[in-house]
Amino acid sequence: MAEGKGSGNPVKRLEQNIETLQQIPVLSKEGFLNVGNHMTLLSSSFASSATRGVSIQERIDSAGDLGLTPLGEDLRKINNEILGVFTELRKLMDHKTGFSERMDAIVQWGLSLEQDAFLPRIVDQVKGGPVVELEVQTMGAVIDNLMQQTRPLIQEVVSACQESSDVMDHLHRRLTAALESSEHNLETIRDKTTATVRRMLRTVKKAVETCKTMETTSEEVNRVVFEMVQSTQYDDITTQRIEHSITTLRRAGEKIAEGKGHEAAIRWFVIALRITCEQIQETGADLVKAVQSMHMNLTTISDLGVDQIARITEARKVGMRFHQDCADITYHLGSLLRLGIFDDAISMDVLKTLSQAENCIFQAKRALDMLGMTATRLQKLTATIKTQSSGRLETLAKSILDLSERITREGKERGLELADATKQLQGISLDYSERVTPCLMRTSSMLRRVPLATQQMDIGNNDILQMLNENLGETQATATEIMLLSAEWTFHATIQRAIDHVVERLQLLIREVGGAIADSMHDQDVHALANEFDDLAALYTMESERRVHGTVLDTVVDDGSDPGDDFELF
Repeated sequence: MAEGKGSGNPVKRLEQNIETLQQIPVLSKEGFLNVGNHMTLLSSSFASSATRGVSIQERIDSAGDLGLTPLGEDLRKINNEILGVFTELRKLMDHKTGFSERMDAIVQWGLSLEQDAFLPRIVDQVKGGPVVELEVQTMGAVIDNLMQQTRPLIQEVVSACQESSDVMDHLHRRLTAALESSEHNLETIRDKTTATVRRMLRTVKKAVETCKTMETTSEEVNRVVFEMVQSTQYDDITTQRIEHSITTLRRAGEKIAEGKGHEAAIRWFVIALRITCEQIQETGADLVKAVQSMHMNLTTISDLGVDQIARITEARKVGMRFHQDCADITYHLGSLLRLGIFDDAISMDVLKTLSQAENCIFQAKRALDMLGMTATRLQKLTATIKTQSSGRLETLAKSILDLSERITREGKERGLELADATKQLQGISLDYSERVTPCLMRTSSMLRRVPLATQQMDIGNNDILQMLNENLGETQATATEIMLLSAEWTFHATIQRAIDHVVERLQLLIREVGGAIADSMHDQDVHALANEFDDLAALYTMESERRVHGTVLDTVVDDGSDPGDDFELF
């Protein structure tokens, strides 16, 4: 009776639906297998980037911020050494001021002596006058001769001291110009170098931050991939649930075939088809949720990849400037070598000038000693000459005596000053040799050595850039792979269409086969109805299947009581 209402044999129509459902596990398996084959690639791609990131961090840390920490220490040493040279040169210039004042005082003293030494000759004073003794004439000639020797000696003392002062003035002017230009250039170069090193530190910091982000990204990708692995379990779940539904449909076919239109068989057939419809609809819905979850996870990984690409690109951008910064540092260090204080001519000039000034003082000291001996003889001779017969002779002799006594008395003091000046110049020469020269040599050596370190920094940075390029290429390839994978992820639509088609045909079959007994089904005994489906309930291995099974039964037979109080399905 019921079979006549349809447009075909219900069993054959069930077989058609079963054939359609049998294709669903295949589609599901192929779809999940497609993304499953890529999960290892996705995970390993980001993991390899993280591994390179760790290698970059280790390289940066082991070298002291890629060599910037030792570079900073070397630059501070260079700066301190140069400032030490400046300090010593200023001391030398300060010594020069006291030295010049001392020399100027001796020069003025000598000029004063020279002025006082312009006295008339004694032999000229006795000519044309009263007859004097031969002894006085002879003594006067000797004194006049000594006075003639005195004036050149005074001039020699004056010229030697003046020359020593002049050469020190020349040195002072040379050092002043060198210091002014060197200090100005040092400040400029130091500012530029400091700015360059700070920029390089920011570059290294950017690289480290990017590498740490790679580790975090890899961990996040692993977490997402784990969720995707869980989503792929719906492949097996879908297969099992579809198989259970197929089994139900086959039993329904067997029931309807055996029942030959009997009301109990039709009733079993209708309820089984309703359960099957609910089961496969929920199976499709759960599958779509799993696919949507996979889509979201792929989008998450894609977003992580895009973010990593942006970070690597930025790190690579600033890293490429690092090469230019290394060249700038090398140039700045070379510029320091061109400071005035590193001029070899200055060092030679300093020592040469100090030696020349010392020779001048030695000449002045020798002339002063000769002047002192001459003054002593003058003093003795003048003290013994007889001048009572002539007032002019007496006055002249007194002037000569005063001059000789002054030379003798003050010459000793000037001699001590010249001796002290000699010690001062020797001390300056010694300080320059022991302090300035070693500082210059150490600084010069460092200024030539440090650029070698910057070359190593540049090589290390190039290696880092190479690893960043590899990470960038791999991440870009992974992002493209995700895009292509997402574009191909359409198998669930085919499955959903198949399920919808099966549900539609099953519902039509339910209406055609069971429509005549729909009302009488509500009058059946609940316990008997439940017992008829015990064997069907035993098929299900999942809580969701059992829940759907129970829900359908409660919907079909609902007397307001709690089914759990009356019977136990499972």
